[in-house]
Amino acid sequence: MSTTLTPNELTLHRLVQQMGDHLLKNLFGSLAEPESLNLMVRAYTQLYATELRAESLKLDRVRLEWETGRQFLKYYQNQKARDLAEADLDHSVKIDQLGQMIFGDLWNGIEEAADNRPLPP
Repeated sequence: MSTTLTPNELTLHRLVQQMGDHLLKNLFGSLAEPESLNLMVRAYTQLYATELRAESLKLDRVRLEWETGRQFLKYYQNQKARDLAEADLDHSVKIDQLGQMIFGDLWNGIEEAADNRPLPP
């Protein structure tokens, strides 16, 4: 598992650090101005929450990649799944047939949910 930050994550991390530094440097001078302190605390809290969400998404991606690899190895050991993966079929056909093999009747529900999903603007 890599701990290298992407450029966007690094920028966000630095921004949160700078905001925290600014908050600490200006805290004592802002005590006379509660509204200013309140705004700084809210901004810092929102930035920190954003950083936590970004880290959570990164961990979710790692879990998904690991689970996908684990499931691939499990089903590749199945001769029928291996034959399907190596078949000279369209990629979408292979995905559909593998989905049927793995999920059974639930696969049709997944396809229907995807078909009914609204298109992005």
